[in-house]
Amino acid sequence: MGAAHPQAGGGPPGGVVSALAIDPSTPATLYAGTEGSGVFKSTDGSASWQPTGAELVPSSTTVSIDIKPGSGQNTVNLKSRGEIPVAILSGETFDAMSIDPTTLTFGRTGDEDSLAFCNGSPGNVNADKLRDLMCFFNTEDAGFQAGDTECVLKGMTLESPPITGSDAVRVVR
Repeated sequence: MGAAHPQAGGGPPGGVVSALAIDPSTPATLYAGTEGSGVFKSTDGSASWQPTGAELVPSSTTVSIDIKPGSGQNTVNLKSRGEIPVAILSGETFDAMSIDPTTLTFGRTGDEDSLAFCNGSPGNVNADKLRDLMCFFNTEDAGFQAGDTECVLKGMTLESPPITGSDAVRVVR
């Protein structure tokens, strides 16, 4: 059985609590992550709260991506001055149309500012009857090196939670 916890005296002044942690060595010490106001600490079982100055970092949603949809090989030629097509696939719990395309980065680490454009109209790339987002990234700006085997896409949704996705890639000169 766990340690007794004092009766909760209310939440921190930061609004909706989206994460809560109890210090295992001092059960009266609580940490509460709030939406928009950061992390608060209570040392008296939630009777009072003090801001810690830390921000709550939203967890990332993993999304499925397909490099060069319809192609069996995801080969990227470093000499190409073209664009790499990347489909961001919707799933049962994720709508690719919720992505803010202006936040997308793609390449060797996922931090490369390589977006050329995204198609304005959704498509159904993988025939699952869900709307997928098709975007194109400049090969030269993606930062790939010969021998790389993975590519990474990062971005934000319109509601702000971050997304990440990866796919296998074969990079050649």
